[in-house]
Order: sequence, then structure tokens, then C-alpha cells
Amino acid sequence: MNLSAPIENMNELTMPLFVGQNFSRNIVFSADSIKQFAVMAGDPNPLHHDDEIAKASRFGRLIAAGTQTTTMLAGAVAWNLCRLKPSLGLEMSFKFRRAILVDEVLTAKWQITEIKHNCHLGGEIVTIDCELRNEHNLLLVHGTVVSLMID
Repeated sequence: MNLSAPIENMNELTMPLFVGQNFSRNIVFSADSIKQFAVMAGDPNPLHHDDEIAKASRFGRLIAAGTQTTTMLAGAVAWNLCRLKPSLGLEMSFKFRRAILVDEVLTAKWQITEIKHNCHLGGEIVTIDCELRNEHNLLLVHGTVVSLMID
């Protein structure tokens, strides 16, 4: 099951990590991926399942569930960090500005904004800001993910 574009089209973080370091990827959520993810997440909203209801809505077509977009944004952080060192997610927050439309070409960007060593937790706490924009450069979602890279 393909819930978005493959992770392999993403450029990667490399060691040593530094503030300002970034990575990005292009994403398209297909109708099948939106419907399948909503079912897996237990989201009954017809705007994610029913083409006719979605078409009659103000969006004019299916929209991706917020959980699908945030899973992709947070998951890409985990994928990048865990390749370098064992990592644990500590917190995340997201704000939704606009709906993510089916088959819309999107660009996701992440940037490291803070790195702090934490002796008590035994590693580096890495704060990464992220955003998702559409092909018209409109901001759809932005957020922050905080992870611990274990020494």
C-alpha cells in the first residue's frame, strides 16, 4: 500500500547535524492513499472516503486527513534521524492552514532549528521545523518535531 510518494525521493541529513541544516521532498497524495489511510486511522470523515460528497463540498474533491499529513511529516524526521543514530520522538505540534487536496503536488521542507545536549536523557535534543506547501507556494501545514538522538 502506497500512502504517499516513496521516501527515497527525499534528500537526507548527514552528520554532523547543525542548526540550519534542512531536507525536503515532493509528495502527492492519491485518492487511493487518502482513502486507505483514513480507513487505517479510523477516520470516518466522508471528505476522505466519498468522492461524491467531497466533490459537492467547498473543496471540490477528496482531501487528505490531517493525520496522514502529520504522519508523513513526523515520519520523515524519524527516518532521517534514525539512519544516523537511535532516536526517540519527544513532542510534535502542527497547525493546519489549508486542506490538502487529492493529487496536489506538494513540497515538504524540514529545517533543524535547535540542537541541545541533554546529559539526563543521554543524547542530543534536536528541534526541527517543518512545512508543507502546494504548487502555488501556499502554506498548508507547519509544525515542529522534537526528537532525542541517543548517544
